Order: sequence, then C-alpha cells, then structure tokens
Amino acid sequence: MKKQFNRDNYLAKSQNDQLDVETVIDIEELLPGFETWDKALRESSKRQKCLKSRTTKKSHNLAIKLNDCSAENTCSSAACPLCFREYRMSIISAVLRLAKQYSDCKSVTLVFYDDAMKSKDISKDKIEKLKNKLSKQLKRIGIQGPVVGSFEMDYHEDIGRWMPHFHLLMLDQPTEFKILRTYMKRHINLGVRKGVKNRPMLSQRIKNHPKQISYLFKSYWKLVVPYIGYDGKRKTNKRRLKSIEHAKSLRTLDELGFKGLLFLYGVRRSGPWFDVTLSVRN
Repeated sequence: MKKQFNRDNYLAKSQNDQLDVETVIDIEELLPGFETWDKALRESSKRQKCLKSRTTKKSHNLAIKLNDCSAENTCSSAACPLCFREYRMSIISAVLRLAKQYSDCKSVTLVFYDDAMKSKDISKDKIEKLKNKLSKQLKRIGIQGPVVGSFEMDYHEDIGRWMPHFHLLMLDQPTEFKILRTYMKRHINLGVRKGVKNRPMLSQRIKNHPKQISYLFKSYWKLVVPYIGYDGKRKTNKRRLKSIEHAKSLRTLDELGFKGLLFLYGVRRSGPWFDVTLSVRN
C-alpha cells in the first residue's frame, strides 16, 4: 500500500537528512499541474497519428508499440508519454532526494551549437559520443560530482538543424564554472549561427527544487521558430514539431531509451537513490 505523503514534512527535512528508502514522494501532489494519465493518453494518440502518417516501417512499428502500451503491459519506450510519465516521477523523486543533501545546487543548461545535426545525421552513436565528450570535459575542468540531468534536442527552423543541449543539476563551483563557460564560448561553438547571439551556458540557483528539477527531464522535443519582436530584436517561440521532425524525434527517443537520455557524472543510479562516486563538497 502506498504510504501517505506529507509535503510540508518533506520540505522541512534538513539538507543533510536523507529520506527513508521506503518513503514515497508523491510527485503529483508536490507538482500541481503534473501531467495526468489521461493527458498522457491523449498525447500518445497524437503521436500515433503522426507516426502512422509517415511511410517508414520504423514509424509504423513504433505507432503499434505505443498503441499496445497499457498500465498492465508497458512498452518501456522513451517515445511513449505513458511510460515517460512514470519515468519522470521516478527520476524526479531520486534527484530530489539527492539535491536535498546539498545547499548550493544549480540548474545548468549547456548548448552545443557546433554539434547541431541534420535529421539524416542523427544517430544513437553520435549522441553517445557527445555525452562522452561532455563527461571528459567536466573531468578535465575538475568539476566535482554529482552531476545529473538529461540530453535533449530542439529543431531550429531557420537553420534546419537539431540543436543538442543538456539540462543538468550541478553543485555550484564558481572557479570551475568560469572555465566551463569559457569552454562553451569557444569560437567553434559560437560561430555556427552568424549574426545571432548564442547563449551556450545558462546557470540558475535552484530555489524551487520540485519545479526546477522537473524541468530537467522533459518528454517532448520542440520546434524553435525565430521572429522579430516589436522592439526590433530577434526572439524565438517554441511550438509543437511538424510531422516529419516530430516522427524523427519519436524514433530517436525510442532508440535512445531512458538510459540514453540520462546524463550522469560522478554518480550512479541505485533504485530510488543516486550513489555519488566522485568526491563532493558537503
């Protein structure tokens, strides 16, 4: 039987007081507006319709997989809104437990403009190489773990490329962050989009743990559309992907799986916990 969750008791826990392994974190209660099962079902229907509209066998097979998924017999695909909903609740719970042990966590987004890809060039191997490149660079810089987050891509309509980026939970390390920012701002990474101001690294102190950590693990890649605002400056809107790119994103999510989307550095997943494997500052 599910244990009763008390939000106030959870948030009142001190940063060094680990929750009992049996404690259930009720994400739906902690995050009002978290996607419901019915909403996930509706999203699954939209994805199936998109996949069926494509001519490839892979798209049709994925549509069948999503259609056959149920609470009793899950498909375990990262392209499935039902399965991703359960994954998000699990991973957010685990990261919340980890983050509450530290007082100086930050949400960090890293954008690899120089690794932007055409749809035909996207592959699991390329994404794994990018994850490995980031891990090696964090090690060279001397970043201390734990680092937990996810890989994501948005399709930029103006350049016809998928822009890979990472949303990460990291400990605040001013000196190392300065070096990391310099690395992300190297010319090869900033020179991809001429005449456009690039923001390869964004860091924010985590104040609302549940809301900000939930943002690190999203189930939907989006279309980025540029436009000129009333002030004459370039701005962007994020929209639902068009059919061709949407189907490509779903096939890629399915190929990567939850493990392929997850980025871990100096930490490993152990059930409802993360075990830190690199030296950290308490």
